[in-house]
Amino acid sequence: GDVKEGTTAVAFKELVRAGEQRRCVLGSASRSIGVGDSRRIGATPWSVIARDSPQIAGFRFHRGIIQDADGTLYAPAHAEWRTGGAYESFRVMLMKSTNGGAEWTFVSTIEYTAGISFGETSIVRCKDGSILAVMRNDSNSLYYRRSPPGDNGVNWGAAATALPGVAANAGVDPYLELLPNGILVLSYGNNVTGNMRHCLVSFSPDGNGNNWISGRQTFTSSTSGLG
Repeated sequence: GDVKEGTTAVAFKELVRAGEQRRCVLGSASRSIGVGDSRRIGATPWSVIARDSPQIAGFRFHRGIIQDADGTLYAPAHAEWRTGGAYESFRVMLMKSTNGGAEWTFVSTIEYTAGISFGETSIVRCKDGSILAVMRNDSNSLYYRRSPPGDNGVNWGAAATALPGVAANAGVDPYLELLPNGILVLSYGNNVTGNMRHCLVSFSPDGNGNNWISGRQTFTSSTSGLG
Protein backbone atom coordinates (compact mmCIF):
# COMPACT_ATOMS: atom_id res chain seq x y z
CA GLY A 1 0.00 0.00 0.00
CA ASP A 2 0.92 3.65 0.05
CA VAL A 3 1.28 3.96 3.81
CA LYS A 4 4.98 3.45 4.43
CA GLU A 5 7.01 3.48 7.63
CA GLY A 6 7.96 7.00 8.63
CA THR A 7 5.48 8.70 6.30
CA THR A 8 1.85 9.59 6.07
CA ALA A 9 -0.08 8.26 3.11
CA VAL A 10 1.13 9.31 -0.31
CA ALA A 11 -2.36 8.72 -1.69
CA PHE A 12 -5.75 8.66 0.01
CA LYS A 13 -6.53 5.40 1.79
CA GLU A 14 -9.85 4.38 3.24
CA LEU A 15 -10.18 3.92 6.98
CA VAL A 16 -13.27 2.77 8.83
CA ARG A 17 -13.64 4.08 12.36
CA ALA A 18 -14.85 1.30 14.67
CA GLY A 19 -18.34 1.75 16.04
CA GLU A 20 -19.31 4.68 13.84
CA GLN A 21 -21.47 4.79 10.72
CA ARG A 22 -19.07 6.95 8.78
CA ARG A 23 -15.90 6.45 6.82
CA CYS A 24 -12.57 8.21 6.78
CA VAL A 25 -9.79 8.67 4.28
CA LEU A 26 -6.20 9.37 5.21
CA GLY A 27 -4.58 12.14 3.19
CA SER A 28 -1.03 13.39 3.11
CA ALA A 29 -1.66 16.92 1.86
CA SER A 30 -2.86 18.17 5.22
CA ARG A 31 -1.93 15.10 7.27
CA SER A 32 -5.56 14.82 8.27
CA ILE A 33 -8.39 12.34 8.23
CA GLY A 34 -11.26 13.65 6.17
CA VAL A 35 -14.71 12.40 7.09
CA GLY A 36 -17.40 11.47 4.60
CA ASP A 37 -20.95 10.21 5.09
CA SER A 38 -21.05 6.72 3.55
CA ARG A 39 -24.68 7.22 2.48
CA ARG A 40 -23.57 10.01 0.15
CA ILE A 41 -20.84 8.01 -1.52
CA GLY A 42 -22.34 4.81 -2.84
CA ALA A 43 -20.37 3.77 -5.90
CA THR A 44 -18.82 7.22 -6.29
CA PRO A 45 -15.05 7.40 -5.76
CA TRP A 46 -13.97 8.78 -2.41
CA SER A 47 -13.78 12.51 -1.88
CA VAL A 48 -13.19 14.53 1.28
CA ILE A 49 -16.53 15.95 2.39
CA ALA A 50 -15.54 17.36 5.77
CA ARG A 51 -12.57 17.52 8.11
CA ASP A 52 -14.17 17.16 11.51
CA SER A 53 -12.30 14.02 12.52
CA PRO A 54 -8.86 14.02 14.18
CA GLN A 55 -5.95 15.32 12.19
CA ILE A 56 -2.95 13.03 12.46
CA ALA A 57 0.81 13.48 12.35
CA GLY A 58 3.75 11.10 12.36
CA PHE A 59 1.80 7.99 11.31
CA ARG A 60 4.02 4.90 11.35
CA PHE A 61 3.63 1.15 11.27
CA HIS A 62 6.06 -0.79 13.47
CA ARG A 63 6.76 -4.51 14.01
CA GLY A 64 4.83 -7.71 14.46
CA ILE A 65 2.19 -8.24 11.76
CA ILE A 66 -0.26 -11.05 12.51
CA GLN A 67 -1.59 -13.07 9.55
CA ASP A 68 -4.62 -15.27 10.21
CA ALA A 69 -5.47 -18.42 8.28
CA ASP A 70 -7.95 -16.49 6.09
CA GLY A 71 -5.24 -13.98 5.12
CA THR A 72 -6.43 -11.14 7.35
CA LEU A 73 -3.54 -8.97 8.53
CA TYR A 74 -3.31 -7.07 11.82
CA ALA A 75 -0.56 -4.53 12.45
CA PRO A 76 0.28 -1.92 15.10
CA ALA A 77 0.80 1.72 14.23
CA HIS A 78 1.27 4.96 16.15
CA ALA A 79 0.48 8.60 15.47
CA GLU A 80 -0.47 11.90 17.07
CA TRP A 81 -4.13 12.93 16.83
CA ARG A 82 -5.52 16.45 17.02
CA THR A 83 -9.22 17.03 17.60
CA GLY A 84 -8.77 20.74 18.33
CA GLY A 85 -5.85 22.74 19.64
CA ALA A 86 -2.47 21.08 19.97
CA TYR A 87 -1.61 17.56 18.88
CA GLU A 88 -2.11 14.93 21.57
CA SER A 89 0.52 12.51 22.83
CA PHE A 90 1.33 9.62 20.49
CA ARG A 91 -1.20 6.80 20.67
CA VAL A 92 -0.90 3.19 19.55
CA MET A 93 -3.54 1.85 17.16
CA LEU A 94 -4.43 -1.53 15.69
CA MET A 95 -4.89 -1.61 11.92
CA LYS A 96 -6.41 -4.38 9.79
CA SER A 97 -6.15 -5.37 6.14
CA THR A 98 -8.20 -7.95 4.24
CA ASN A 99 -6.53 -7.44 0.85
CA GLY A 100 -2.88 -8.26 1.46
CA GLY A 101 -1.93 -4.89 2.92
CA ALA A 102 -3.09 -2.73 0.00
CA GLU A 103 -5.63 -0.99 2.24
CA TRP A 104 -5.82 -0.74 6.03
CA THR A 105 -8.77 -0.09 8.32
CA PHE A 106 -8.64 1.32 11.83
CA VAL A 107 -9.72 -1.27 14.43
CA SER A 108 -9.08 0.31 17.83
CA THR A 109 -6.80 2.41 19.99
CA ILE A 110 -4.53 0.04 21.87
CA GLU A 111 -3.19 2.72 24.21
CA TYR A 112 -3.54 6.44 24.75
CA THR A 113 -2.48 8.30 27.90
CA ALA A 114 -2.53 12.08 27.92
CA GLY A 115 0.95 13.48 28.46
CA ILE A 116 2.74 10.16 27.81
CA SER A 117 3.62 9.14 24.28
CA PHE A 118 3.49 5.47 23.31
CA GLY A 119 5.11 4.32 20.09
CA GLU A 120 7.21 1.39 18.85
CA THR A 121 4.82 -1.53 19.29
CA SER A 122 4.88 -5.23 18.48
CA ILE A 123 1.89 -7.56 18.53
CA VAL A 124 1.56 -11.34 18.54
CA ARG A 125 -1.25 -13.86 18.72
CA CYS A 126 -0.50 -15.84 21.86
CA LYS A 127 -0.88 -19.54 22.53
CA ASP A 128 -4.38 -18.97 23.99
CA GLY A 129 -5.52 -16.93 20.97
CA SER A 130 -5.32 -13.54 22.66
CA ILE A 131 -3.40 -10.66 21.06
CA LEU A 132 -0.57 -9.25 23.16
CA ALA A 133 0.80 -5.77 22.44
CA VAL A 134 4.14 -4.65 23.87
CA MET A 135 4.95 -0.97 23.39
CA ARG A 136 7.59 1.59 24.24
CA ASN A 137 6.70 4.78 26.06
CA ASP A 138 8.54 8.09 26.01
CA SER A 139 10.74 7.11 28.97
CA ASN A 140 11.97 4.03 27.02
CA SER A 141 10.04 1.60 29.23
CA LEU A 142 8.05 -1.35 27.86
CA TYR A 143 4.34 -1.68 28.68
CA TYR A 144 1.77 -4.21 27.55
CA ARG A 145 -1.95 -4.65 26.95
CA ARG A 146 -3.97 -7.68 25.90
CA SER A 147 -7.03 -8.28 23.71
CA PRO A 148 -8.93 -11.42 24.79
CA PRO A 149 -9.18 -14.59 22.67
CA GLY A 150 -11.69 -14.25 19.84
CA ASP A 151 -11.90 -10.45 20.12
CA ASN A 152 -9.25 -9.72 17.47
CA GLY A 153 -8.16 -6.41 18.96
CA VAL A 154 -11.53 -4.65 19.16
CA ASN A 155 -11.24 -4.38 22.95
CA TRP A 156 -8.23 -4.26 25.23
CA GLY A 157 -8.09 -5.36 28.86
CA ALA A 158 -6.61 -3.70 31.91
CA ALA A 159 -4.69 -0.43 31.63
CA ALA A 160 -1.19 -0.52 30.18
CA THR A 161 1.15 -2.19 32.67
CA ALA A 162 4.94 -2.21 32.89
CA LEU A 163 6.28 -5.45 31.45
CA PRO A 164 7.66 -7.65 34.24
CA GLY A 165 11.25 -8.77 33.95
CA VAL A 166 12.30 -5.72 31.91
CA ALA A 167 14.04 -2.87 33.72
CA ALA A 168 12.41 0.57 33.57
CA ASN A 169 13.93 2.95 31.00
CA ALA A 170 15.56 0.01 29.23
CA GLY A 171 13.15 -1.07 26.53
CA VAL A 172 13.10 0.14 22.94
CA ASP A 173 12.14 -1.38 19.57
CA PRO A 174 10.34 -4.50 20.91
CA TYR A 175 9.58 -7.53 18.75
CA LEU A 176 7.42 -10.52 19.76
CA GLU A 177 7.53 -14.02 18.28
CA LEU A 178 5.67 -17.18 19.32
CA LEU A 179 8.02 -20.10 18.65
CA PRO A 180 6.85 -23.50 17.33
CA ASN A 181 7.52 -24.99 20.78
CA GLY A 182 4.99 -22.63 22.34
CA ILE A 183 7.48 -20.32 24.06
CA LEU A 184 6.90 -16.59 23.53
CA VAL A 185 10.06 -14.56 22.87
CA LEU A 186 10.54 -10.80 23.18
CA SER A 187 13.61 -9.07 21.77
CA TYR A 188 14.33 -5.42 22.58
CA GLY A 189 17.13 -2.91 22.98
CA ASN A 190 18.14 -0.55 25.74
CA ASN A 191 19.68 2.86 25.26
CA VAL A 192 23.22 3.38 26.51
CA THR A 193 25.54 6.37 26.46
CA GLY A 194 26.47 7.54 22.98
CA ASN A 195 23.17 6.73 21.26
CA MET A 196 23.98 3.02 21.25
CA ARG A 197 21.88 0.01 22.24
CA HIS A 198 22.51 -3.38 23.75
CA CYS A 199 20.25 -6.22 22.50
CA LEU A 200 18.30 -8.42 24.91
CA VAL A 201 15.74 -11.24 24.82
CA SER A 202 13.14 -12.34 27.39
CA PHE A 203 11.07 -15.54 27.39
CA SER A 204 7.52 -16.37 28.43
CA PRO A 205 7.34 -20.17 28.86
CA ASP A 206 3.52 -20.27 28.96
CA GLY A 207 3.31 -18.72 25.49
CA ASN A 208 0.86 -16.07 26.68
CA GLY A 209 3.12 -13.44 28.23
CA ASN A 210 1.77 -13.89 31.76
CA ASN A 211 5.25 -14.42 33.20
CA TRP A 212 8.66 -13.57 31.80
CA ILE A 213 12.17 -14.86 32.40
CA SER A 214 14.40 -11.81 32.85
CA GLY A 215 16.07 -10.41 29.78
CA ARG A 216 19.35 -11.92 28.63
CA GLN A 217 21.80 -9.73 26.79
CA THR A 218 22.69 -11.09 23.35
CA PHE A 219 24.72 -8.17 21.99
CA THR A 220 26.85 -5.57 23.75
CA SER A 221 27.01 -2.30 21.86
CA SER A 222 30.25 -0.35 21.93
CA THR A 223 30.32 1.33 18.53
CA SER A 224 26.97 0.70 16.87
CA GLY A 225 23.31 1.52 17.39
CA LEU A 226 21.87 -1.96 17.08
CA GLY A 227 18.71 -2.54 19.11
